Amino acid sequence: MTKIGVMVCVLIVIMDVVASILGIEAEIDKNKVIRVRMNAYKLGLVAASLLGFAHIGSNLLGGCICINCMQDLERVSASRQLWFVCLVSSWIIAAIGFAGLIMGILEKLKSISSMIIKHHHLLFIGGVSCFIHAMLSVAL
Repeated sequence: MTKIGVMVCVLIVIMDVVASILGIEAEIDKNKVIRVRMNAYKLGLVAASLLGFAHIGSNLLGGCICINCMQDLERVSASRQLWFVCLVSSWIIAAIGFAGLIMGILEKLKSISSMIIKHHHLLFIGGVSCFIHAMLSVAL
């Protein structure tokens, strides 16, 4: 991998880790007094945005690396199978993380708070999903 590829990979991991920390911090802030709760929603929104950018970047970088090795297209190697598993897993984890962060942000709205899933630690689940996404992005 080139120097630019390594730098982009490190940037993606940093975005995911920061999103994870912000998601967990938002969960902690959400349980505090009302004035701090607005800060929790802002942290959750920033975490969701960072997760989205990191996911787009990891898929673009992973796709560029895959296109560069077109000579292996005829045969399916173990590394290509691992790449595909990491790609599918990163999409699933990003969907879980993004949904957890967004639902955690909207938890106090009337339409969302009437749902059965209230009082779960959705921002925490989104934050942990961001960290798992970082590990999958490195593997991707």
